[in-house]
Amino acid sequence: MFDEVAAALHGFLDARALGRWDKACSYLSKRMVDSFRKIAKEAQKVRDPSCGGILEALTNPAAKRELIAEAASADVGSVRAEGERAFVIYDSSAASGLAIPAIQEGGAWKVDGVAPVQIG
Repeated sequence: MFDEVAAALHGFLDARALGRWDKACSYLSKRMVDSFRKIAKEAQKVRDPSCGGILEALTNPAAKRELIAEAASADVGSVRAEGERAFVIYDSSAASGLAIPAIQEGGAWKVDGVAPVQIG
């Protein structure tokens, strides 16, 4: 389970850092994708209402360097799981003790958030 959850996080971080927005969305939970669709529906002016389009619009272009550094240095230390829910605990070059939720959907682990919380 550790490897699958870590792979989902790394896949998301790598795709986001490269601006591969649709690929990044493939690592996100249905709940996250649905929330992006809701944002697109409620927004007045949305150029691209897809999950990838919304993720791109919500990502600050000035943060590209930090996103690349985070993706390159993310080191998953542990996964705390209970049933189909988990928290991925990882360190990056910018911070240590970061946590982001994950959820198992259809036999695959998906990232269930887009911004980690610092816990340590």
